[in-house]
Amino acid sequence: MSTPPPALPPLPATLAANPVLSAWLDFTRPGVVTIGTGKVEYGQGVWTALCQIAAEELDVGLARVQIAPVSTATSPDEGITSGSRSIEESGSALRQACAQARFAFLGTAADLLGIDASALAVADGEITDGGTGTGLSYWSLSGRGLLDRTAGERRPPKAPARWSVAGRSAPRIDLPDNGRASPTLRQIAKLRRSGTE
Repeated sequence: MSTPPPALPPLPATLAANPVLSAWLDFTRPGVVTIGTGKVEYGQGVWTALCQIAAEELDVGLARVQIAPVSTATSPDEGITSGSRSIEESGSALRQACAQARFAFLGTAADLLGIDASALAVADGEITDGGTGTGLSYWSLSGRGLLDRTAGERRPPKAPARWSVAGRSAPRIDLPDNGRASPTLRQIAKLRRSGTE
């Protein structure tokens, strides 16, 4: 009797709970990857880390990645934001969503080009064949509804030995806003000073 292949691990919990890939990723703005998360930024650097995870897994420059505003109407429901659990929960879900998106984009590109997907790679969002451009990219293929699907079988993410963005220092994307009060915070401070809060 042959031994059955080992069972794949389950999807990360928050991806399983929010399985539609388009809730996590959007490529409608040319040259920009917008990621969705249910985790808010309150100074712990989680948004910077999530951008690094997406940039790494999708093979795009970190400067191309932005975070969509967190909203109960559109963001993945990831429960609470709680310190290091944000990376454990949202980071693992986002990494797998990106791995699945990359697989979908490369599969579609391979079909259009009439070649095997294993021959293709991604360089800063552009799909290449042996280092040569194909004229296809995440953005040129995004109108095909490739992310309007639920997460399927787990896809292997990039091995840490191949990381060039994740796990390295990067400029914090939250610090410019944390360094100056928003209009709402200024209004609250003014009310407190006047004693009318």
